[in-house]
Amino acid sequence: MKKLFFLFVVTFVVFPLAAQNATFFYLRGSVYHQKGDLDSAISDYTKAISLDPYNLDIYNDRAAAYQEKGDLDKAIADYTKVTSLDPKKGAAWYGLGSAYQNKGDMDKAIENYSKAISLAPNEAGIFSDRGSAYMSKGDVNKALADYNRAIDLNPNVEYVWLARGEAYFGLKQYDKAIADFTKVISMNPNSTAALSDRAQAYLETKKFDNAIADLSKIIALEPNNPDAYNNRASAYTANGNYDQAINDLNKALEVSPKGDTGKH
Repeated sequence: MKKLFFLFVVTFVVFPLAAQNATFFYLRGSVYHQKGDLDSAISDYTKAISLDPYNLDIYNDRAAAYQEKGDLDKAIADYTKVTSLDPKKGAAWYGLGSAYQNKGDMDKAIENYSKAISLAPNEAGIFSDRGSAYMSKGDVNKALADYNRAIDLNPNVEYVWLARGEAYFGLKQYDKAIADFTKVISMNPNSTAALSDRAQAYLETKKFDNAIADLSKIIALEPNNPDAYNNRASAYTANGNYDQAINDLNKALEVSPKGDTGKH
């Protein structure tokens, strides 16, 4: 009887101590993670898991660290562990979708994003990421539907407006594309991505002066951007301003003497 009592006391004392140590390693790992020291974060998360193997939050955070490090297979293994033990962990399904997308497997990315959406139907970020996966597959209409939903849920994310504009551009709906790129520029006037995309849409719609204005803004922000000079030269040529076009082509060659001046 005394022996049984002793074992009970030992068990009662050791397990809380292990849990406390797990919490320490988990918290320190989180700090390393936020600091960007992924190797130290993963090491501490792994120690925490060895002490508290049923804490799924630690697996989820270690998966995120693996993913940031580019070790996608290990990230997928941890996320899969979480979803197998708790299928209602939406963050893990989302993480799986992101890891598969980074790995280039868009079908599995979409499958896992969809599971995450079923658990968190009001998370704009999941819709925008699934939209990006659809775009990578060339399914522009499904991408647009996701981007629309993401914007409905959170209209303050410039990336989604930019992505939707690019989807409209791909469908040759240039006026809608220009409207979305203009929205991005209203949020971030120095967005060279939006300025470049809008300039391309202006070129497609033969609004050459508008294209020149956007490309000139890019050049002011990035004076060594050869693509901006090349594209502005195209606009000048279309406008009949041949001397200015030649000047821009010369400048493109000057800032990129190896000839890496492909148009975008």
